[in-house]
Amino acid sequence: MILRNLILRFMSPAMKADAEAESRKWVATCPRCQSVNSVWDIGGIRYKAAGRPIKLVRCPNCGKISPHQFSKKD
Repeated sequence: MILRNLILRFMSPAMKADAEAESRKWVATCPRCQSVNSVWDIGGIRYKAAGRPIKLVRCPNCGKISPHQFSKKD
C-alpha cells in the first residue's frame, strides 16, 4: 500500500480516480480459501494493465500468503 500511495502522489486527480476505478475491476482469487477481493482492497494497483498474472499476495480472508490469480471482471 505504501508503493501504491507513492505512485498515486505523482498522478493528477483525474488519473487517480481512473486508476482506482480500474483497480477495483481487477480481482485476486485466493487458491486456499477461494475468496475473491479487488486488487485495490488488498493494497494493489492495476492501471492500464492486461493479462492474467499470478502474484504472491496475503489473503485478507485466510491470512496466508499464496499465489493469487489476477483477472479483470467486466
